[in-house]
Amino acid sequence: MNSSSKTNQLGFTLIEILLYLTLSSIMVALIGGIGVNVLSGLTNAKAEEDLQYNAQFVIEKVRTYILAADSIGFPEVGAASSSLHLVMSDSSKNPTKIFEQNGMVFVQEGENAPAQFSGDNIVVSGMEFFNMTKADEAGTLRILVPMSIYNPDGKHSLRASSTLKTTLNLKYP
Repeated sequence: MNSSSKTNQLGFTLIEILLYLTLSSIMVALIGGIGVNVLSGLTNAKAEEDLQYNAQFVIEKVRTYILAADSIGFPEVGAASSSLHLVMSDSSKNPTKIFEQNGMVFVQEGENAPAQFSGDNIVVSGMEFFNMTKADEAGTLRILVPMSIYNPDGKHSLRASSTLKTTLNLKYP
């Protein structure tokens, strides 16, 4: 038997180690990329959920005020406006105004200070009320609320946007 030939080698060659490190690096990069995509998807889903919650909240608040009103003061029949003026039975609340200012939705009852009821990281742009009431019929009001949600980090990168549209049948003309 020749003692200079080695048939039983122990350990790894340099090529085997480099191949292992390359494959390991590729696997870590793939798993990391998948993890980042999953977290990004969760963040976007949360943003969309927050946006829908805020949109529904704004519409419900507007609906509550409209149903408590005696009539619509503005916009007039057949007209559209970015603000809504309601005539209430309590004269101290006249007029009750619902309007958008600086990307937020406010309500002002009479001479009271306006109260915000849209979220702080929610931006409303181009809210519209369209009075579709027909002569001698109960009123109909169409409401459009375009909303966007931004990152709270101050960089203002858009995370989600939506336009909520609804039509309310009123108990008054």
